[in-house]
Amino acid sequence: MSNLKLVTTETFGNIVCNFYRNMNDDILLTREQIGQALEYANPSKAIQKIHLKHKDRLDSLYVRIKLTGYPQTGNNCTQNGANLRKKEEQERVYYSERGIMEICRWSRQPKANQFMDWCWDIIENYRHGNGVTTKEMASLLSTVSTLTNTITELHKDITSLKQKVNNPISIQQPSSAWLIEMFPKFKILEKHLNISRTELYRKLYISLKQAYEIDVDQLKLDYCVAYGLLDCHPMSAIAHNKKARTYLTGIIDALLKKYKLQKNTDSLDEIFNFDKVTITREW
Repeated sequence: MSNLKLVTTETFGNIVCNFYRNMNDDILLTREQIGQALEYANPSKAIQKIHLKHKDRLDSLYVRIKLTGYPQTGNNCTQNGANLRKKEEQERVYYSERGIMEICRWSRQPKANQFMDWCWDIIENYRHGNGVTTKEMASLLSTVSTLTNTITELHKDITSLKQKVNNPISIQQPSSAWLIEMFPKFKILEKHLNISRTELYRKLYISLKQAYEIDVDQLKLDYCVAYGLLDCHPMSAIAHNKKARTYLTGIIDALLKKYKLQKNTDSLDEIFNFDKVTITREW
């Protein structure tokens, strides 16, 4: 059996037929399964009779293979206290594709022609598929179909991404008025601290993180995902988040109060303990 390979299992009516291939690339089917498919009462015996009547045609179209194994039941013998089962040798007869056709030609069973045509189709499918069986071909086609659908979806995603890169989404920011209000305060702090706008922003982001554990990078990511953007300015993400916007307003007003740059911030002390919390070591 080590020289035989199961290439496909197909069903003819209610009979399961296992098609094997040997080292010579012959397609083989057992005598028993041929007889069952042709609906003989004694399958092996009936095919054997056909063979004996047409030995000149069938002797070169079959092989006998001996199978060695242990029987499920039988006499046991005891040796050194251990139960041992004797190996039994069985012989199984396989017919090549031409042998199957010859048997069907000589059989008088009603399904002989139907079975012959069916076997021919199975073998032809195998041959034309370059070794791929009917079931394997179906599985392969299913896999190819799945891959095709996946590639199509990826192509759509790439096209959509290109459109976003070439045509960035214009967002009507709900809190743009807040940014307009903050810009003059940014300028006051920049001038007083003698730092650039970039450095001011960096310090403000650090203060948000230290005082309120607000991660500006995460705010950016959430904002970009929500609006389909590849990137955005951190201050736009802060302006979009009410909590971050409120805290940053408090930090800026606390700084203006600390440096005596703006009045009317006393009321905020009731909400934020600015001098102890929001004014971090960065300042």
